[in-house]
Amino acid sequence: MTIVKKEPQDMTLVKLMAVFHTEERCREMLEAVLAFRTSQATGGVTIRRTTDPACSFAKVQNGWVVETREKDPFTDLSTTGPYWWRHGIDFVTAATASCRDGIHSVSPTYNWHLQQQHGKVLPFFVLSFKHVGTPEDYEAYRRYLDLQRRPTPA
Repeated sequence: MTIVKKEPQDMTLVKLMAVFHTEERCREMLEAVLAFRTSQATGGVTIRRTTDPACSFAKVQNGWVVETREKDPFTDLSTTGPYWWRHGIDFVTAATASCRDGIHSVSPTYNWHLQQQHGKVLPFFVLSFKHVGTPEDYEAYRRYLDLQRRPTPA
């Protein structure tokens, strides 16, 4: 019997394991990628409930994202950072057009994608989100991870 070691065809899953430090967060991201890939979506965003104005926001109608805005809590659904595109060229095209319009954030590229490319962006609700948008947030998250790694006293 010959054992053949195959490289993963989709490095997304490998990268998720490296980026998301908690098992729960990693499991949610893997579920999100599976939901995006097995749907008719051309894009996907993970979302949570908040109105923190430091976040990006998504408006959802009939199960699909219909608009995104940066730092404008026009809904209580915030994007959490991982953005998925079925075809990388769609992101490159949308990002290039958005930059020409003076928009330099990822979330609003979905608006161009929805309007000009007639895309379909699927939201995926997550529970295990830790905001690390500022250096203070990052340090708080590192302290959180350190506490998670400490053994429980017997």
